[in-house]
Amino acid sequence: MQPMTDTGSHIVVLTKVYSADRSTLFNLFRDGTVFKLTGADNIQSVFETGGPFRLTFHNRGVIAGRFIEITDAGITLEWNVDGFKMRPQTETIVEISLVDDAGKCTLTLVHKNIVHEPSAVVKRKAWAEILDDIERELQDKR
Repeated sequence: MQPMTDTGSHIVVLTKVYSADRSTLFNLFRDGTVFKLTGADNIQSVFETGGPFRLTFHNRGVIAGRFIEITDAGITLEWNVDGFKMRPQTETIVEISLVDDAGKCTLTLVHKNIVHEPSAVVKRKAWAEILDDIERELQDKR
């Protein structure tokens, strides 16, 4: 019998509606707040199309990549992960779209090209926590 392998491409899709406009949410990405919500110990980021970012979690791992595209309607990132007691994940893509609707903003996050199911499970949990933390961040700013 051959060992089981996980060669499929997994995807995480999360949507959350916030009581804020698109500009307010967008600024949480621009000013690095969302990266801070990851719990990284060190954050390096150049928020511009093509700009690199690196999130270092001491003694745990590194998330690094680049901003593929930044527009008023959303952000696309190349997301590479090494460490965290998981297999390395390279060239996964995170797409964040922001849509205004009657004084609220719908954020949709799609994280795709995840090769290993355990990584997809961890990413879903982590992103869900971050989206909830964004809600708390917005409440604190009111």
